[in-house]
Amino acid sequence: MATYAERRARMQRLVDLLVASESLTVAPGITQLEHSLQVATRARAARAAPDLVFGALMHDVGRLVAPEAHGRASAELIAPFVSPETYWVIRIHDEIRLPRFDDGDGPVSEADRYANEPWFPLARIFAEDWDRYAFVPNARTLPLPFFLPMMDALCNP
Repeated sequence: MATYAERRARMQRLVDLLVASESLTVAPGITQLEHSLQVATRARAARAAPDLVFGALMHDVGRLVAPEAHGRASAELIAPFVSPETYWVIRIHDEIRLPRFDDGDGPVSEADRYANEPWFPLARIFAEDWDRYAFVPNARTLPLPFFLPMMDALCNP
């Protein structure tokens, strides 16, 4: 098991990635960092568990290392700090939000193969209620420093 210092160093690298995401524009007037803060603010307002709030904050950091598979990359990066449920919510969030193919009856998501998993309803809430609507210019969000104590607490094994 990693020591607190090792976990804290890994967490700092994640914070650095999150801050670097400010250089990405994801919608008119919205940076990736702002979007992430909006999603995390929505998760906190919904009284999500701290590790899911953290997952919401970090759900797109994988865009900086693996843009084509950012959900999977983000989930792998945060895995040591989150529950298996949160890992899967983050891993498939884009698969839920973005239809991939049409089966003749309309768009079908690749995420449907997970529909019987116990965490799937939460993944739907994350993708459809929090992530989908977090592209609001000048939204009132909690600032990054607000989340730092929660992130530090996640470093304690």
